[in-house]
Amino acid sequence: MGKFCSKCGTKLEGNFCTNCGAKATDKENNFVANNDVNDYLKDKVRAKRNHDTYRLVVGIIMIILGSCIFIASLDEGITDKYELLDYNITLGLTLAGLATLVGGILSIVSRKNNKNLMLSGLCYVAAAICNMAGIRDVSILFVLCCIFAPINFVFYSNTNKAEQE
Repeated sequence: MGKFCSKCGTKLEGNFCTNCGAKATDKENNFVANNDVNDYLKDKVRAKRNHDTYRLVVGIIMIILGSCIFIASLDEGITDKYELLDYNITLGLTLAGLATLVGGILSIVSRKNNKNLMLSGLCYVAAAICNMAGIRDVSILFVLCCIFAPINFVFYSNTNKAEQE
């Protein structure tokens, strides 16, 4: 079994790691004789390449925002006030809130299945369209959906390319 750098997990062939430059000596214990470190680092690289943290954080943000918007759409006092201003509450808040909520859930679930990331982006596009058509004004939901949807599509594409290599 070969020696692996304890700093980055690269297989060592000489006195120094070719990847990070760490010195490999027994005194400093800069190498390990098992693949646990290497497997651990491969998992960390895979998680970074798949943007798992982004998926989780965006999912949580959008679930909270979608829930708040959906719950607000159910309050009759607020909806009556906006309907007088010729707003379409069902389109602008209820459907947009539900699409955002579903998109946030799909974003979190996409950590296991990459196709859900693209579905999440499509939900954000639908939420942005509904929100814009329903309230005829730019809202925070619309802006966030317009930011996260293209990022989801790019990350989905990049992750698929990386998995095929």
